[in-house]
Amino acid sequence: MGILDQFIVWLLMFVVPVLYTSVGFAGGSAFVAMLPLLGYSPGEASFYGLAFNSISAATSLVRWRIHFERSLAWYLVGAVPLAYIGGQLRIYEETLRIIMGGAIILSGTAALVATAPLRTRSINAAARVLVGGAIGFLAGVTGIGGGIYLSPFLILSRDALPKQTAATTTLFILLNSLSGLLGKSLAGNVPKSPSQVVLVLLPLIVLGASLGSYLGSKRLRQDTVKKILGILLMVIGSSVLLLGQ
Repeated sequence: MGILDQFIVWLLMFVVPVLYTSVGFAGGSAFVAMLPLLGYSPGEASFYGLAFNSISAATSLVRWRIHFERSLAWYLVGAVPLAYIGGQLRIYEETLRIIMGGAIILSGTAALVATAPLRTRSINAAARVLVGGAIGFLAGVTGIGGGIYLSPFLILSRDALPKQTAATTTLFILLNSLSGLLGKSLAGNVPKSPSQVVLVLLPLIVLGASLGSYLGSKRLRQDTVKKILGILLMVIGSSVLLLGQ
């Protein structure tokens, strides 16, 4: 990989948090897709994806936390323990790559569909726990925080207002990512040695998340960003499936 190509990937590691945090996401789905381009295996990308998610979501939560609705915490009740279990699973690299690519494509489709004015019934507490658990498990396995799935679900089900959705998914991503990291660490699914590249990327992610959460809460229309985000995810997911590492 040439210097120019590396620069482009590093630039994207700043741009991605800007775009994602503007709608209450963190960027895990894009992180795990781009890290292999820097030479990381899918397993390493999964671990660092969770780590980057934690940093991005924690930074973004500073802006979004005032909109959090306590009744939506039921999603977290199911998600956090299942993210821990998912993070402990050992999966073959090729299988993990397929899961990642498929999950990213599905999340991109969901992000596009979420702008449709559909009407559904309110979600009860038990259903919130089950939905949160399913998303949390997938988040732990793949290194994707899960908010990219939860946000379209909340909007389609009309279970939360847009700003409540952004606040909920941000906290959801943060707790899931930390839980998934704990599971991977206890199971020994961690990179053998820290990379200097990771240390370089962290400040970019913090700056991007700070800017994105500001823009999303103050300046940009959520629907416009969701459409762009949905298309972006479908392209990235397809690249992961078709091109591999």
